[in-house]
Amino acid sequence: MSALGAPAPSRAEPPAGAPNRRSGPLVWLGVLALGAFLAGLQGATSPQVQSASQAARLVIEGTGAVRQAYWLRSRVTLSAKEGSMSTLGRRGLDSLQRLADLQHSDRALRMLALARHALGDPAWRRPLKDLATASPRRTRAEVDRELAFWRTALDPAARDTGEMLAARRFIRSLRLRWYENIALEALYESHGLAVEAARRRTDALRSTDLLTGLVAGAALLGIGGSVLWLVAAVLWVVRRKTMRDLVLFKVRPLPTGASHVLCLVGAAYFVALIALRAVSPLVGRLVGQIGGSEGAPTARALANAMFAILALAPPVVVLLTRGKPLGLRPGDVGITALRPLRDVPAGLIGYAAVVPLLALSLAVSAALFEPSSSRINPAIMDYAMTRSLTHRLMLLALGAVIAPLTEEFVFRGVLLRALQPLLGFAGAALLTSALFAILHPQLPMGFLSIFVLGVTFSALYGLTGSLWPSILAHAINNGVVLAYLALYLGG
Repeated sequence: MSALGAPAPSRAEPPAGAPNRRSGPLVWLGVLALGAFLAGLQGATSPQVQSASQAARLVIEGTGAVRQAYWLRSRVTLSAKEGSMSTLGRRGLDSLQRLADLQHSDRALRMLALARHALGDPAWRRPLKDLATASPRRTRAEVDRELAFWRTALDPAARDTGEMLAARRFIRSLRLRWYENIALEALYESHGLAVEAARRRTDALRSTDLLTGLVAGAALLGIGGSVLWLVAAVLWVVRRKTMRDLVLFKVRPLPTGASHVLCLVGAAYFVALIALRAVSPLVGRLVGQIGGSEGAPTARALANAMFAILALAPPVVVLLTRGKPLGLRPGDVGITALRPLRDVPAGLIGYAAVVPLLALSLAVSAALFEPSSSRINPAIMDYAMTRSLTHRLMLLALGAVIAPLTEEFVFRGVLLRALQPLLGFAGAALLTSALFAILHPQLPMGFLSIFVLGVTFSALYGLTGSLWPSILAHAINNGVVLAYLALYLGG
């Protein structure tokens, strides 16, 4: 029996020479998905987007490497000679230098100067000298005043006790996050305030300590996931019939009419996605003009959340108007009441199982592609570049709440169920997971990892008949990525 209470559709092949009408929905769904991919690709190849992606990559690479080198100097190599620098530190400074060359902004130059100072590089003064040409709107007097603050903070020979409080207020006003800690540490040290300097050093090291714990936790989770796969393999060999009956038991194919309606629902989503991706560059320019450099990231996060909701409106309308007469129910697309005792453990176990597969896929992708050949997800770009805690929380909500809800409904609840009568559950899961991957911007390097996630989320849906476990696993994955990035960048 099907999920609608009707017999499962016949699998009989059409007569020889007859047109295969069942493959029609697959063809035009593919065409629309290709259109959505090309619409996203067009925006991704614009010079502004490529420049922003490169800048975000340099911030992530440079800050992460500098922080790790700083952590090693403080935790491990306290006896290192002044001016000595690890390969890791030099790699970080090289990334920050390229960022300063690319943007030539006040923030990039300050980050480079502070990173050099923290790692004992005597050339820390050079980036500060370029501040005079970084911002044409600033007067020479304003630049000279800032340089005086930096001399007070970073150069013990130019210590000016009367300027210390003003220099501290200035550094805090810049909202440099991790770099603020090392700047204030240097300020306090140069003025003989050992206790305050030690407190700031502890703050600068804390995020790396937390990151170490997060990596250790992920490693333990990966080991647990590997054990799960080993146990599943043994059970499959020993109790193959029982395991075969268990797998995908909850999700039976829908009747042909219902699956065709879901194809229309998926088509409506892709049409909406194409339209929204076509207007997104214009919206991005308007956001930049209205919000300015400070307000643009927050406005962009709100626009992205609005786009995610708008993309769902047409498919939901089609589902309600065309699906209701056929008796399609919410449970037929995985929308069920939350059962915490089943759905939460299933989501957690599913994510644990996918961790070793993710590690393997990332290793394969790193061997095949250069990181610089792939674009960074726009949300991660904004997360790396913003200095606003409010904006980061908004991006966390977008990535760990809105995206899992909408994407699981579309790709697992609608598209997988639409294609299941034609391709079977496994074939539909593989195809929709491939669509899920190519519609993300992190190509080509991110394709394999996102595909693996899509297959895992499909399996969770198949095993439970509910989208809640896959939504939870999806939310955990996105939340972990953003938490890792926050700690990697230093808070």
